[in-house]
Amino acid sequence: MKRRAWLARTPIGFAFTPLANAALKDPGAFTFTRLLEFPHRDMVAGVTAQLYKAAQGPLEVLRSHTGSEDCVGGPTFAGVRITADADLVVDGLLLAFKSARRPLAEMSQRTAWQLTDYLLLDAADRYRIDTVGLYLSRSGVLTSWPADATSPSSKSPGLRLRH
Repeated sequence: MKRRAWLARTPIGFAFTPLANAALKDPGAFTFTRLLEFPHRDMVAGVTAQLYKAAQGPLEVLRSHTGSEDCVGGPTFAGVRITADADLVVDGLLLAFKSARRPLAEMSQRTAWQLTDYLLLDAADRYRIDTVGLYLSRSGVLTSWPADATSPSSKSPGLRLRH
């Protein structure tokens, strides 16, 4: 029986990048000052733009309707034999953050399976997930879907924005 490979956060994604190469070349010389010199100003501008979008867009609305006690960053799933952690659960919303440059081209069935897998991994209902969603950090878009296709709020098919 062929097993499906589980994709989760791993340091392998960092391997073979220019940043990793610089850190591995001379770890003793890789100081905080060197780290700050490393990124190109366009990279810094891109990250800064994403931070402004996160501060002023749909995440601002989400923050205004929830308290810190309703949020779990990096939720993990007990009793599973794989290492998996989602990005955030906010008051029943399982949220994955994606920074794809071309979300329509780069978002794939794998992303949908990732959200579904996290939902299924919470078999104990520890996080009371009733909605799954994506926050696209480069465009500042938040989309979500009800986790229960039979719920009254999901009678019309398609996306639902959570505010």
